[in-house]
Amino acid sequence: MKRLLFFSIFIILIFLTDFSFASSVAIRADRTEVKTNETFNIIVSVENAKGSVNLPQIEGLKVLSSSTSSSIRIINGKREEKIIYTFNVLPVKEGKIIVPPFEIETNKGSFKTNNLEINVSKTDAGIPGKDNFFARAFISDSSPYISEAVEFKIVIYSDESVLKIGFEEPDFKNFKAERLDDRTYSKIIGKKTYTVSEIIYALYPFSTADGEIPPVRIEAQTGRKTSRQNNPFFNDPFFSDPGFSTFQTSKKIIFTQDVPYVIKKLPKNNLNSFFSNIIGQITGAADIDKKTISPDDFINYRITVKGFGNLSDIKLPEINSTDEFKIYPDNPKFELKKSSKGEEGEVTFNYAVVPSKSGTFEIPGQKFCYFDPEKEKWNDIEIEKKTFLVTGEMGKNPEKKQNTENKIIEKKEDKKIKKPKLRDDIIYLKEQKETMFSSVPDYSLFLKLYIATGFCFCLFLMFRKISPALFSKNIRNVCLKKLNRLEKKNPEKKNIHELRSVINNYFQEKYGETVETFISKTDDDEIKKYLSELEFAEFSGINTDFDLKKLVLNGKNLIKRF
Repeated sequence: MKRLLFFSIFIILIFLTDFSFASSVAIRADRTEVKTNETFNIIVSVENAKGSVNLPQIEGLKVLSSSTSSSIRIINGKREEKIIYTFNVLPVKEGKIIVPPFEIETNKGSFKTNNLEINVSKTDAGIPGKDNFFARAFISDSSPYISEAVEFKIVIYSDESVLKIGFEEPDFKNFKAERLDDRTYSKIIGKKTYTVSEIIYALYPFSTADGEIPPVRIEAQTGRKTSRQNNPFFNDPFFSDPGFSTFQTSKKIIFTQDVPYVIKKLPKNNLNSFFSNIIGQITGAADIDKKTISPDDFINYRITVKGFGNLSDIKLPEINSTDEFKIYPDNPKFELKKSSKGEEGEVTFNYAVVPSKSGTFEIPGQKFCYFDPEKEKWNDIEIEKKTFLVTGEMGKNPEKKQNTENKIIEKKEDKKIKKPKLRDDIIYLKEQKETMFSSVPDYSLFLKLYIATGFCFCLFLMFRKISPALFSKNIRNVCLKKLNRLEKKNPEKKNIHELRSVINNYFQEKYGETVETFISKTDDDEIKKYLSELEFAEFSGINTDFDLKKLVLNGKNLIKRF
């Protein structure tokens, strides 16, 4: 009995005795030399204690995301526990950045880390033949005329280590931009083989101005295989096989150079003819389908303009009706393709010419001008006149002539409703579909609605038993309901974490990426400020005050907007 009592006391003392190591904290960065907009990690480790990290305000750095991991091991009967907090950050300015001490509140007291020094240099566009990833930007003409098409090209070089590339479209201020088909090919620079990707835009200046197209932000995901042979466990030749290696990925961000430009206004038009709005090179011609017609027939008159430039903006002088004939213009027909010179192809202007009497008549010629930016010269285009003959007596078949004009008008005005021709003793009644509120009720319609409602109610009961989630309209409504419940809870850290999880879940489900990644592509500073406040509330100290209801309300507005 005494032995049993002694043994029990011994076991209790074992459990009450703390065999763990001393508590400690540490901070480090995975890199201390980085470039602007190149992400890196700040890692805080807490050993043999539990608590929270107070994230300080760091000037020059922006926290993109965070993660937490933990591990436990026992050495010689002593228990060692480690919690690692990893913050992925992005530099937003150049120079030396000092990361102030992190305050950590734990169950074993308060701790402070030491300072970190990060040197941030300007991001360049990469070095050809040396870097695995670099880019350049070009414009075909840095001093175009207003409305003149110019080519803007982003050329990205990447070797086999680059897995994925993305870029942010630049702000084409003072230009209308149209993206053309990309081009991809291979090129050897130095001793490296690169895949070259050309992203091409056709730009149309719409105002005279001086400025620059800002640098294009290009992001790449790179990867490399690392052998496991440095680990003594894998020193066996069997593990030298390429299959026994790990694949490490990293993110790299570069910028192209800025591209300056000067948009010039057009010189004075010394031709004093009608300006067609075209900046480019064009030709024009006209033709008619018949040279001789009867008084109740009509002629198709066509003007065709071919060439390249801003052809979708073309205008021609108006052709007026006369006492001899009436002119009915149709909408122009565009057959264009996009190119680095702008729009190439032809534009056809169709007119119906209806004679008013017999005789020989002329459709007058046209004269208009365009500006050739290559020769810096105004040019005239003259459309020759066309002559036609109307034979026969006028008024012999007036009904056929009237029908011809009606067909021409109806062809131009497709939305016009053709009314049936009625006898004088029939009153035209407006046709309308039966509705629930017709003057004469349709009882069969009520019966159909009654049956359909009962059928839908049965389906509702059946599917409700299967899965209530099937009746959720979409992921937006599901997330908003969660936020409504969260709004009524107390302002605690775990509720902030739940709020972030709901918002992240919405963007992951709808757009396939985290909210930070999605919002980083926008210029909405108000939303970015909200995410920063949310992040600070979650990762700051346990005594930090925050308004949970306000944060939840802003979260609901964010989900409704996107």
